[in-house]
Amino acid sequence: GGGGGGGGGGGYGMDGGMYGSSGGGRVPLSPPEGAAVVPLVSEAGASTMSFAPGQHLTPQQQQHFVAGAALTGLRRTGQSSRHDAFFMSETLRQDIANKRAAAFLTANPADERQAEVEGMVVGSYHSFVHLDDEARPKRSRAPNTLFKATSDRDGEAYALRLVDGVATSDETLAFGQFWTTMHHPHIVRLHELFNDHASGSAATWFVYDFYADAVTLEHAYFVRRTVHPSEETLWNHALQLLSAMHAVHLAGAAVRSLDAARVILTEKHTVRISSAGLLDVTRPEASHKQLAQLQSGDVLALGRLLLCLTCASPAAAAHNAINKSMAYVCASFSSDWQHLLLLLLSPPSQGGGPTIHDAVALVSGRMMTRVSQTQCMVDALQAELGKELENGRLLRLLAKLQYVKERQTLGEDTAWGAHGDRYLLRLFGESVFQQIDEEGRPVLDFAQLVDGLTKLDVGYDGKVLLSSATEGTLLLVAYKDLKTALDRSFEEVAALAVDAAGD
Repeated sequence: GGGGGGGGGGGYGMDGGMYGSSGGGRVPLSPPEGAAVVPLVSEAGASTMSFAPGQHLTPQQQQHFVAGAALTGLRRTGQSSRHDAFFMSETLRQDIANKRAAAFLTANPADERQAEVEGMVVGSYHSFVHLDDEARPKRSRAPNTLFKATSDRDGEAYALRLVDGVATSDETLAFGQFWTTMHHPHIVRLHELFNDHASGSAATWFVYDFYADAVTLEHAYFVRRTVHPSEETLWNHALQLLSAMHAVHLAGAAVRSLDAARVILTEKHTVRISSAGLLDVTRPEASHKQLAQLQSGDVLALGRLLLCLTCASPAAAAHNAINKSMAYVCASFSSDWQHLLLLLLSPPSQGGGPTIHDAVALVSGRMMTRVSQTQCMVDALQAELGKELENGRLLRLLAKLQYVKERQTLGEDTAWGAHGDRYLLRLFGESVFQQIDEEGRPVLDFAQLVDGLTKLDVGYDGKVLLSSATEGTLLLVAYKDLKTALDRSFEEVAALAVDAAGD
C-alpha cells in the first residue's frame, strides 16, 4: 500500500510508435458514423437532476452520482427518520471513523526495518513508520523510502519520502519549490523539502500530505486487482487526472512523473498524483528541456497510464503490445473512450503534438456533467455537516448543564447546589431525561429531548412544566428564565475556575 507520497518506482519505460497514427497525422476526434456509443451509468438522468441545499438524494439519483457511486456512503441505513434528521448516515460516519483510526497507524512488530527508525527524529518529525511494501521491488533511479511520521508543529501525520545518497544543492532544491505552492485536490500536496546531513550522508526529505489507507493504482489494478476497470471507473480517473495536469500546465510546469506507481487511490473514487517534485530535484538536468517537450511527455504518459488501466496490464502500452491493446479497447469500450486514448497517444506531428488543452476540449461535455455532480456532492455533505453542527451546539449546552446542576458546593458555599437556580435546572434535567409513562415505563423520545434542549439554548419565550417524581413538585417556568439561571450558574463556576487557574 501507499501513503500520502504514493508508491515508489519509475515509469514503465515504454517507447515506440502509437496506435492509430497515419503518417504522423493527428487522429480523427469525431465519432465515426453509426458507431455505437456506450453511455456512462453516471450520466443517466444527470441533465435533469435538481438538488436543493440540504436535500437528500433519492436512491435513484444516488445510482447515477459521480461515476455511479460516490454518494453510496450517504444512503440511509435503516434508522428511523428522526435518527436521520439529527445524525449523519451511519455508513459515512463509519468511513470517517475508519480513516481516523488508520491515521494512527503503528509499526508492524514483525517488520525488521522498524529497528532502523526507532527513536529517529528528523527536523520536527518523529514516530517514523515504514509505508513501502518491502516485497515490491523499487524501480526508481534514486533510492528512496516512504515513511509516515508525526509533526511536532501540529501533531498531524505526514508522508515523508527520503531520497538517500543524492547530494542536492540549494539551487537544486529550488526546482522542487514550485510544488509547495501547487494546491490541487488531485495532487498530493508537497509541504516542504529539505536536506538532512545529520546522519553523515547526503539525504533529501520530501514532506507530503498523508492519506490513510491509500494505495497506488499499480497495487490496486495490477497486484491485488481490487479495482475492476469498468468504463465508469476509468472515466472517473481520467477526468481527475486531466484536471490536475491541466492546472500544472497552466501554471507553466510539467508533472514529469505519471505512472501507476505514482498515482494513489485515496478514497473509493478519488485519485491523486503523488511524488510531486521528486524528479525535479533528483533529475534536474531534464528540467532544462523545453517546457513544451516536457508537457508533451506528460500527455503521452497519461495516455499510457490510462491504456494500462483499461487493459488491467502494466505492459499494455509496450511497443509490441499497443496494437493488440487498442484492438481490445475498440471492441470493449465506447468510441468516446477510444478517441480520448487515441488523442493522448498520438505522436507529435509537424504542427506539434496534442496538448492537455486538446484533451480537455475533447471531454468538456463530461467535465460539465462532473461539475454539476460535484456540486450535488458538496450540497449533500453540507447537509450532513449541518446535522453535526447542531449536535455540537447541544453538546456544549449539555456540558454547561452538567457542570452546574449536580454540583452541591462551590468554593466556600456549601449550600450552592440548593439555591433556586440549581433547583430549577435539576427539575429541568429530570423532566427531560427521566420521563415515565402512565405505567411507570421510561420514555425515550429523542425528538422531544432535542426540542427541549434547543428551546433552552435559545431562551424560548414559551413555558415548560417541570415536575419532580420524588417530591411531587410542579412548576411552570419560561425557557428564557431557565436559560438565565443556567448562564448565571455557569458563569459563577467558570469565574472560580479562572481564579484557581490564576493562582
